[in-house]
Amino acid sequence: MDEPGVAHVVRVRKVANFLVEDARLDLDPAAEAAIGLAGGTAPGTELVLELFRARHGGLWVGGTFVVTDATVKFHANALNRLVQSGSLDVVLR
Repeated sequence: MDEPGVAHVVRVRKVANFLVEDARLDLDPAAEAAIGLAGGTAPGTELVLELFRARHGGLWVGGTFVVTDATVKFHANALNRLVQSGSLDVVLR
């Protein structure tokens, strides 16, 4: 977390994907309902994601990459937060 009252200059802000080692598909009831309204998931989706995670060492998580003069951060976007669990925020100081 940033220091309260201290402004840091943003050097880079980009939409990005980040390979997160412990990310997993984790559909809470609200996510399942929303995906159901959009047509649902295909049979075998969870198996495919687990095989991908095992082979590549994680799942790709979409979000925002921000570099300031004090930190490097990656924060997952709302869609990924809705359907995945794991370390979806990374902050390096």
